[in-house]
Amino acid sequence: MVVLGAGSAGEWVAGAAAAAGRSVALVETLRVGGECPYVSCVPSKAVLRSAHARGVARGLTDLGATSVPVTLDDDEAAYRAAAARRDRLSAGRDDSGAAAEIERRGATLIRGRGRVTGPGVIDVNVSGGDGRQLGYRDLVIATGSQPAIPPVTGLDSVEAWTSDRALSDPTRPRSLIVLGGGAVGCELAQAWPG
Repeated sequence: MVVLGAGSAGEWVAGAAAAAGRSVALVETLRVGGECPYVSCVPSKAVLRSAHARGVARGLTDLGATSVPVTLDDDEAAYRAAAARRDRLSAGRDDSGAAAEIERRGATLIRGRGRVTGPGVIDVNVSGGDGRQLGYRDLVIATGSQPAIPPVTGLDSVEAWTSDRALSDPTRPRSLIVLGGGAVGCELAQAWPG
């Protein structure tokens, strides 16, 4: 079996098939585990929690939790602490532990980009090396998606971040506009209030 993509679905399928005794090649260009642990779910919830805790701390006297306002450090220092916590929780965007675990479970991890080139054949452009060809009886395509910068007039004249960068960059933006009201867009808008 060949599994293209080691995000949450591909990682699960490859691990389950290998545990059942199947010969499994798992092809991935970026991170085993996909976006969620590294540049999506885990880091977004981490920065949301930090922002929420800071907001609650500002209102402790209103809540009757303290009789005098709590002194908070400046926003830049707080953001650096929140970003450090985010990076700890997302393993610094390092998937080496997840990669070792999927191989321990019996799947062969191949770093590269796979492309179906014929019936039962995948060509893999191997990261840092030559191409490789894999044969398969069963194929699972779990390639996921990538964030994209939309074609908005004028957007190419300013620095634009994708959600990946917003959830991994150590710097705090001075100002921002969030385009998109999906789950990640709503979380980013909450994490960086004006």
